[in-house]
Amino acid sequence: KIFTFMVDGIIVALPVALKTNKSLVVARDCNYNLPNTISFLQETNYYKRKMYFTGLIKTDKIEIIDAIISSGKSILGLISKLEKIGCKINGIHVVVNKVDYGGLNLLRQRGYKVFSLVDLKFEKNKIICTSSKN
Repeated sequence: KIFTFMVDGIIVALPVALKTNKSLVVARDCNYNLPNTISFLQETNYYKRKMYFTGLIKTDKIEIIDAIISSGKSILGLISKLEKIGCKINGIHVVVNKVDYGGLNLLRQRGYKVFSLVDLKFEKNKIICTSSKN
């Protein structure tokens, strides 16, 4: 299954889910009180909020897709919950890797397969954008 975060992750993950015919699970910040709702804490360098999702079971194999990775805290919070459920994380895919924040490297150091399309760095008051080398 494909897992993403609302709102910007949906823009990236939905076409992939449709093209691969995989189920899409979206973490959202509103609890609709659906059966078997699971929650986790999403933490970034800017805020914390409770997120909710449904539709996963312990035998699921997950590809996480998101628009941007910065510190990696959001994804780490999610991974912690998914692994407690018993899901297997096959890979993490992002469009933009904010290199200076270190999240992609942190996830790799913990043994996860992480892929990005674009690396973004800040150098001398400029934003440098290059193709990722992974």
